[in-house]
Amino acid sequence: MALFAIGAALVWPTLFTRSISWVWMLLVAMLFVGVMVVHDRVIRHRTRAERAATFYRRGLSRLENEWAGQGNPGTAFIDERHPYASDLDLFGAGSLFELLCTAR
Repeated sequence: MALFAIGAALVWPTLFTRSISWVWMLLVAMLFVGVMVVHDRVIRHRTRAERAATFYRRGLSRLENEWAGQGNPGTAFIDERHPYASDLDLFGAGSLFELLCTAR
């Protein structure tokens, strides 16, 4: 924001009096674009690190046997016509699918 304010402060007098060279404005504009690119990269790396931390936290909760009800239950895959599918706890809350599925 400070670079944008500096750039605006350089542009305003230049529009009317031509007191500041365009080279300085170009330099501030290039610096502003560079800072935007670096800032975007930092945000992407931070988001990736947060997702990785969440993934590993969920893995630790599976190791500590605290996984039931926290993942994808896979209820879309339940076959009601199968005679013993519900007895095996393959799908649903606290199921084998929920324990093993790490897809997001």
